[in-house]
Amino acid sequence: MIIFLYGEDSFRRKRKYSEIISSFTIKNSNLGLSEFYYDEIEGFLEALKNRSIFSPRTLVSIKDIDFNSLSENTLEAFIKSLLEIIGSQEIIVLISSIQTSLPDNMSFLNNPPSKTQEFSFLPKEKLVFFVTKEALVKEVKLSEIDIRALVASFSGDLWAIESELQKLASAQSLDIYSLGSAPSYFELLNTIKSNKTREAKLVALETILYLLKEDPARVFNGLAYSAPQGVAPEKWFSVMADYDVFVKSGQMDYEEALLDFVIR
Repeated sequence: MIIFLYGEDSFRRKRKYSEIISSFTIKNSNLGLSEFYYDEIEGFLEALKNRSIFSPRTLVSIKDIDFNSLSENTLEAFIKSLLEIIGSQEIIVLISSIQTSLPDNMSFLNNPPSKTQEFSFLPKEKLVFFVTKEALVKEVKLSEIDIRALVASFSGDLWAIESELQKLASAQSLDIYSLGSAPSYFELLNTIKSNKTREAKLVALETILYLLKEDPARVFNGLAYSAPQGVAPEKWFSVMADYDVFVKSGQMDYEEALLDFVIR
């Protein structure tokens, strides 16, 4: 069996990859598992030829492969190896690719017994629903407004959102604060990044620092992570990079940099 996972949404694609690996090892132990990275293509092909004699089923996987980077000969050998084992019940081949579409010369993966799954970026409403489920799993109490602000704050980056949810889960488990009873950190952060009045930004900054008691470094990094809508990313990152230099050279601390940014 061949399982082909592909698409630009690396967070959900890698999660699916991990689920398949975990399911296999629970049922078959680690003896039949061979994992390879995208730059270990020769080892991957060798593992397909010489499978473990200690396990009735084997799983050979390769992560984040980019077929466009392979030489013609290597790609030909790769496809040939897949065709040789495509109907096997004793071996599972798991391929996780950064490709945004299935290569034309690998269209056979669209047909049984192969299984193909695409992971494109989620549209906004599906993304909000996905993050809502993630928050529920982690028992993080967030309103719909909080969820939407979180998604906007990190421009839909699921890796950054996941990291933030983990921090919130830890904070709430220690009763540091609850977003349900305090202004939303993400809404306030987005206010500071917006084109609202200086007064509105100052109130948002004071609330984050003195009511929510957030670490100024975290707030600064949250601002620097992505440009707000309507602002050229290169311009935004240039401004934040200048402030970062001031902080790291000792000319400002993070709180001073945030205040200067808001009143500039």
